Amino acid sequence: ISKNSAPNTQVWIANGDAKPPSLPFYLMQHSNNINEEYDFQKLVEHYKEPKPAVFILSQQLYEQMKAADSTVVAKEFSTYRSDRSGKSHYWVVIKK
Repeated sequence: ISKNSAPNTQVWIANGDAKPPSLPFYLMQHSNNINEEYDFQKLVEHYKEPKPAVFILSQQLYEQMKAADSTVVAKEFSTYRSDRSGKSHYWVVIKK
C-alpha cells in the first residue's frame, strides 16, 4: 500500500479477518485515515468519491464491488493468522 498510494490516503477496512489489531497498526504507519466499513452501499459511495482511497475487502465484498463497477481491480493477499489456525485473505483495491 505504501508503494502504491500517497501518504495519508483514506483506507477502508471491510474484511472481518482484519480484526486483529496488527493490520490497523501497520496501516497507520502509512495513513492516519483508517476506517472500518462493512456496508456495501457505503463502500460504493466512498469508492465513487473523487479522491484516492484504499479498500481492504473480503472476497464477497470485492466480488460485489467488481459487479457494480467493472473497473475495480484488486490484488489478493494471504497471510497466516497470528494463532496459526489458518490463513486470512484480503483483496486490496487502490483507487488513485
